Amino acid sequence: MQQLLPLCLRGLMDQQTRIAIMCFSHIFRCICSKVLDPADMGTLKEDATITMCMLEMTMPPSFFDIMVHLILHLVDELDMCGPIHTRWMYCDERLNKVLKGYVGNLVQPEASMATRYLMDETLGLITEYMDQFQPSKRQIWDLNEEEGVCGEVLEGASMRIELTVTQRNMAHNYVLNNTNIMAPWVR
Repeated sequence: MQQLLPLCLRGLMDQQTRIAIMCFSHIFRCICSKVLDPADMGTLKEDATITMCMLEMTMPPSFFDIMVHLILHLVDELDMCGPIHTRWMYCDERLNKVLKGYVGNLVQPEASMATRYLMDETLGLITEYMDQFQPSKRQIWDLNEEEGVCGEVLEGASMRIELTVTQRNMAHNYVLNNTNIMAPWVR
């Protein structure tokens, strides 16, 4: 956004507003850079102050809340703490979102997070290790039997039933005739 926003704004709004937003993007680009020159800190503070004044002249008062003036404090923090990219919390926040999705048991969230994280790490290691081997095809039916023909076995929660060819065809016709997707073809 720091580099694309100024390009997108060309010719869209009046010149003062456009220049103010472009200066704002430049300030953020300087703040977020990985290398800071201490000699440029004075001019960066000055540029941030001038940019805020330009924004106050062009933007409505409702634009300014507590967050807008924080750019001045970010520039001051560059002197004290160094580059901002070393203090960014985006990666930690992203990891927290992933870990939050791992919670399956609300009674013990930490245990389910740890278990799922361990499983992901293990699977990652296994897939890296297994990349050097060729996968083999697994057969789930007998070679003499064709795939998906009669004699299919349906497994349910209570008991196992083997369907005959006529029962399978009746069930198949019932599903085809009673689904909304097939209604135009039935007509």
